[in-house]
Parts: sequence; C-alpha cells; structure tokens
Amino acid sequence: EYTFLKRPVLILEDNIFVGNSEKVVKAVAEALS
Repeated sequence: EYTFLKRPVLILEDNIFVGNSEKVVKAVAEALS
C-alpha cells in the first residue's frame, strides 16, 4: 500500500515516476515487465 504518501515517487533504473495516477501505474508496470 502507498497510502502513506500522497505522491509516491518510484525510481526504477533511469526512470522516475511521481504520483499514483492510472497512467503512472501503467508506465511503472511496463517498466517492471
């Protein structure tokens, strides 16, 4: 759960994702696949 952060920041290799919108979640999912 990421409820403790209003704007979770995910850093994957050279990619930085800020927020938890559906668009960001999909981008993170693709980066992890």
